[in-house]
Amino acid sequence: MKYKVFDYTSIITEQDRKNICKDVKASVNEGKYYTNSPRYQTNFDVFALPGLHWLKLRMSFYSACFFYLEKEAQISKVQSWSYMTSLEYPEDRKNLWHNHDHKRERKLLSGIYYVHIPEDVDDFKKTGTEFAPNGVEKKKRMWIEPCIGKWAIYDSYYWHRPGILQSYDNRFIVAADMEYVLPR
Repeated sequence: MKYKVFDYTSIITEQDRKNICKDVKASVNEGKYYTNSPRYQTNFDVFALPGLHWLKLRMSFYSACFFYLEKEAQISKVQSWSYMTSLEYPEDRKNLWHNHDHKRERKLLSGIYYVHIPEDVDDFKKTGTEFAPNGVEKKKRMWIEPCIGKWAIYDSYYWHRPGILQSYDNRFIVAADMEYVLPR
């Protein structure tokens, strides 16, 4: 499985990440999340939220995708959301496997930005994202360790699910998809 990690910690500060968590938590408290998806996954485009911290996050996602492609591309569509999880609201991880382009019909990249991982976890690596690069029915698994302040970019057809919950403190991620067209 191919993925690349891009570091934006020099642009998106710790205070920016705290503001992102605050905004996501406020959105969840306002009921702006899906009820038929993983609990507390926002149901709107978080990149549209106001504030310099969201502008930095949105622009860093675009550039990370271009760096992944090793060229600039025309952006057709972007979706973004956030996910707030903890042991306070556990879910059956077997039901969380998904991908964003299982038919491989589009040019689509996905990204995960790790905003906050609780400090009291026992196995830091497994709080990231688990991938089934050959499909869920195959045994091969791999983990992207959470890299706070960094985008992990990968092709959207890979099956994945959130990491293992290990804390009552909230884990926050922002995820996004970018559909693109390469120049001729």
